[in-house]
Amino acid sequence: MPLVDPTSPRRLLRVVASLTVVGLVLGGCVSPPPKVFTPPPSRQMTAGGGRLDVPLSSDVLTLQPVLTTDETSARVWSLIYLPLLDTDPDNGALRPGLAESYVVSADGKTITFTLRPGLVWSDGEPVTGDDYVYALDALARAKKGAGLEDAVAGYREYAIGRSDRIAGLSVSDSGRVIQVSLARTLCNVLQLLNMPLLPKHSFVHDWQDRVLRSTGSLEQSPLNNAPPASVGPFQFLGADSRRRYHPRSQ
Repeated sequence: MPLVDPTSPRRLLRVVASLTVVGLVLGGCVSPPPKVFTPPPSRQMTAGGGRLDVPLSSDVLTLQPVLTTDETSARVWSLIYLPLLDTDPDNGALRPGLAESYVVSADGKTITFTLRPGLVWSDGEPVTGDDYVYALDALARAKKGAGLEDAVAGYREYAIGRSDRIAGLSVSDSGRVIQVSLARTLCNVLQLLNMPLLPKHSFVHDWQDRVLRSTGSLEQSPLNNAPPASVGPFQFLGADSRRRYHPRSQ
């Protein structure tokens, strides 16, 4: 089943960048020229506080982006975990999110993201490129992310346990710069790579992404339904599936 992307203007889209899209139409795809995307001038933020009620059509199955296959779950965790790039609600185009800019090399085989300075998780720990790498590692070991296995250098080898890292991922500049090396060019590479970050410092206690185990994954982590830290506008406090918003008439 495909993952879904609640950040898109449509309500039934694929998760955070169509990570499980198969059968990609690549005919006519040519290597793009070098591109540098930087954010527009910052906008004034509104005051915080208040309450937001979001109606859901079904129960939340998981709050782990790696394992999500339904729209309802994705709508909730998208308020907690954010991706590198945001989606323009007017036209669906990608724009800076946690990453303040990105660069696509001339041959289309190297993507470099630069995180915004000063990003922190809600527990005070810094957000770094290692959190992104950890999320993609988890995606690979959970046998998710169709389209990435042939695109990112070393993704397939790591997914099946032949390597202890995805060779095409690297982090530099004190965690602010993420470089992704591709085995081949793809027209929709930015969408494929736009995975929400996970707080590695929390999840690593349940799953070590650098331990060479072909069967290891995040699937059994108790944090999958109790997000330990957020980088979005909301923080997870708890859930009560028994509560009814509209009680039945007695």
